[in-house]
Amino acid sequence: IFHQLVQDDVHTIIELALEYAYAGCYAEAEQLLTAAPPHNPMVYYYRGWIKLQAGDAAGADGCFAQGAAASPDYFFPN
Repeated sequence: IFHQLVQDDVHTIIELALEYAYAGCYAEAEQLLTAAPPHNPMVYYYRGWIKLQAGDAAGADGCFAQGAAASPDYFFPN
């Protein structure tokens, strides 16, 4: 039902995940981003940032590498 509510809008999911992260709920933020549609490279960069905040530098590096390898087609960060 969550995906129906947010209509799988990656920007909405990112914003919600950031709210969780700002509250210190890193695991919940990570869960949201893991379930986000993967077509937006920023999903990986935000996952990396959240992992860094949670103390997982190795996991963050993996996420940053995925973001760098993702296709930039139809993508413009705002």
